[in-house]
Amino acid sequence: MKRTLLIVCCCLLLFAGCKEKLTTITLSEEHVFARVGDTISPTFETNLKSNDGRKFNWTSEKENVVSVSEEGVVTALTAGESIITITGENDVTDTITVTVVADICPMEPEAERTLCIDKYNSYTQAKAYLNNNQITEAKAVFKQLGDFSDSQTQYTNTVAQYPAVGDAYQGGIIFYILKSGDIGFDASIPHGLISSTEDQSLGVPWSTQAKMFDFIPGTQTSVGTGKINTDLIIAKIGKTTNYAAGIARAYRGGGYSDWFLPSLDELNELYKNQSVVGVFDVDAYWSS
Repeated sequence: MKRTLLIVCCCLLLFAGCKEKLTTITLSEEHVFARVGDTISPTFETNLKSNDGRKFNWTSEKENVVSVSEEGVVTALTAGESIITITGENDVTDTITVTVVADICPMEPEAERTLCIDKYNSYTQAKAYLNNNQITEAKAVFKQLGDFSDSQTQYTNTVAQYPAVGDAYQGGIIFYILKSGDIGFDASIPHGLISSTEDQSLGVPWSTQAKMFDFIPGTQTSVGTGKINTDLIIAKIGKTTNYAAGIARAYRGGGYSDWFLPSLDELNELYKNQSVVGVFDVDAYWSS
């Protein structure tokens, strides 16, 4: 009889040492937004009657973007996004995404905030492309972003340093990069030719004087001579805008005043790359 009582007492002592098992953690929100410097204390629930005495660990996926203390206080450090994870006993977890909104973006309304964040992320990616010397990719993103932040300036500066056919630059589109042997070529500084994005006239004569083609000494056909040719033509005919070279020089695309009528070889290069410029809507164009 005494032996039976002893066994019962031992069982009671074992049951007294058991505790409720943690099976679920549920954070109150899945995604929150913050500004740099903001602090957030995410709340959560578990399957337990009480969380007192239980240990929970907090971690941040990107500690340089968002930090989190042992108590679960989240601090926004820089624009970006990080996943915060809370972990309890038995490796039970839940997560919350924290997006730190750049100062350039509004917090509300939601649609504007979302669009701005997308643009900011693209802007950040473009800067990363530059740092990795992925110039083509960087230019494409900056061009797409347009007037977001300093994207236009970034695009212009990148094109100036790394020009390529098809780039928008100084009021037009680059259609040719000078190469060795071209007049004006400089191995240390890239130079190229730019076309206006639309025709400047329709049906205008090459000259206002009959048979003027034979009376402009010094003009040439090679790449790099269009500007000189235009200067010579205007010096001979005059600074009016009722003929081809005069109209070309009077053009002020991008605020620049050094536009010119292309030489024959320059016009040929423009024809080759007409698809990136979007010109040649008519059958015939004048050269200088």
